[in-house]
Amino acid sequence: MAKKKEESTGEEGCPGWITTYGDLMSLLLTFFILLFAYSSIDIGKFEQAIISLKIAFGVSVMQGANGVMEMQKSFGTGSPPGGNLEWARYEEIAESLEKYFEKAKLKEDAKLEINERGLIIRLTGKVLFDFGKADLRKDAYPILNKVIEVVKKLPNNISVEGHTDNVPIHTKEFPSNWELSVARASRVVRYFIEVGKISPKKLMAAGYGKYRPLYPNDTLQHRALNRRVEIVVLTNK
Repeated sequence: MAKKKEESTGEEGCPGWITTYGDLMSLLLTFFILLFAYSSIDIGKFEQAIISLKIAFGVSVMQGANGVMEMQKSFGTGSPPGGNLEWARYEEIAESLEKYFEKAKLKEDAKLEINERGLIIRLTGKVLFDFGKADLRKDAYPILNKVIEVVKKLPNNISVEGHTDNVPIHTKEFPSNWELSVARASRVVRYFIEVGKISPKKLMAAGYGKYRPLYPNDTLQHRALNRRVEIVVLTNK
């Protein structure tokens, strides 16, 4: 009778330690890949991606809870004009001004906006001037001083723009709203130069009269909001 072939008692396949070794090498490889990825990340592109996502979802980048801050997206989903660094500077300034305006109880009279032009600091006429006048009120000085404090360190040009409502003015000093709006803008510019020591080369004044209203001139409140001075920190393009 033929003898049965003895069954092999040896283990088939690779030894067990090979599997453990392979897992360890895979983990080490993954670890080094992650280290390389983190060391080479483009911070600028990362920030741009975050901002683009916020804009795409319609999120106001900085919306103050008290309504003082009004940030509008008017440049689509691309990169902010001037780049992310300039956008970050605008946000920093806006945060500082928002806190000041809130503390000064200027909720209805001071608004902030960032759009394709740059950072817009919008002040109603009544916090700066008496009705129909172009001489700065004394209580306007602290407000303008705060604005000077936060914008002076920027290299950007600044446009100061006066606006009125649609109620005609006929005085010896101001025959029309054009003259009044230009005079108010020029007075703020002069304050920036004489008191704020901002270089005249960075400043410009413009007056638009009644022709660029924010709201229809249909109520007293809307007309009061249309009477304003806008200080625009212009984007470097």
